[in-house]
Amino acid sequence: MRLGRLRCVSSDSEVSGGRPELALRLDRRALIPEDLLRPIRVKWVRNNTVSASVRPRDVQELREDHYYRKELTLLFGAPVDMLNAPIGSCRLCARPALVVNGLAYCFRCCRRSQRGMFADTGFDGPWTRTVLWAIDVLVTMEFQGPPTRSQLARLTVTDPDVADTVMLARMLLALPDPNGASPRPLRPPRSWMEWLQLAGHLADGTRGARGTASIASDGHSCRSLFERSIDDFLSRTGIAHEVEPHYPWDDEFNTTGLRADWRLADGTFVEAFGMDSQKYLDKVERKYALAERHQIRLIALAPRDLARLPEVFADWM
Repeated sequence: MRLGRLRCVSSDSEVSGGRPELALRLDRRALIPEDLLRPIRVKWVRNNTVSASVRPRDVQELREDHYYRKELTLLFGAPVDMLNAPIGSCRLCARPALVVNGLAYCFRCCRRSQRGMFADTGFDGPWTRTVLWAIDVLVTMEFQGPPTRSQLARLTVTDPDVADTVMLARMLLALPDPNGASPRPLRPPRSWMEWLQLAGHLADGTRGARGTASIASDGHSCRSLFERSIDDFLSRTGIAHEVEPHYPWDDEFNTTGLRADWRLADGTFVEAFGMDSQKYLDKVERKYALAERHQIRLIALAPRDLARLPEVFADWM
């Protein structure tokens, strides 16, 4: 296996010998197997908390940091009260951080959790095993199934120990190298779905016009990872659902047998609208018109809604 130089995605990270550097608290050492840390230069820091030595000016800058606010809002899915949030130490690296929902993560750790630390240049190496471990953690500990890339933006767990592990896992993911693949790469950089397949979490997946087709946890056939994420959520939360129910026949809007993606027990239709071709959008408009004319409650989901499924389906949970 030919090894290429490993680059780091995060612009604020130091790279030496191709290995990204990660600051990690000593009491978080057990979060990841020792052999999987080899592709990373780890700087172990003491498990200290923020003390009186933190200058008031530093605290003020932390509370007024627009970029930090943006990262926290993305991670927790709601605007953060920067002025009143308590000050703590980052649960991963011990830097000063704001405490949100009982969890403290600094700006650098938040940003790395969104961007990953490894850049896929078209070569595999020891870092590949680390990325596969991170994917396994996210699938099994947080999402109970393969998440879409957009789902990873929002932290969905509240248990502190689990949150620390899945935050670290997010950092250890790989993205295509923003500077382009290495000269003469052995393979194209992998997409997120290809990483899931390599990790064994989309082993039954085949690529179709609407995405990667696969079988959901309840046996339902899904035409995309987007659909599978929704179906797995409905199964996991005990929400009864039927796949591909017919819309009522209509001489204006439905003479071709249109189907929804799911029907819930009370008759609510659920649609996963994930494409943007004009032909597809015309069909979407017909479905909206059908639902209005025939008084069908319709839940329409876009990929960005995957992070808020508990809110969308709160009435059925």
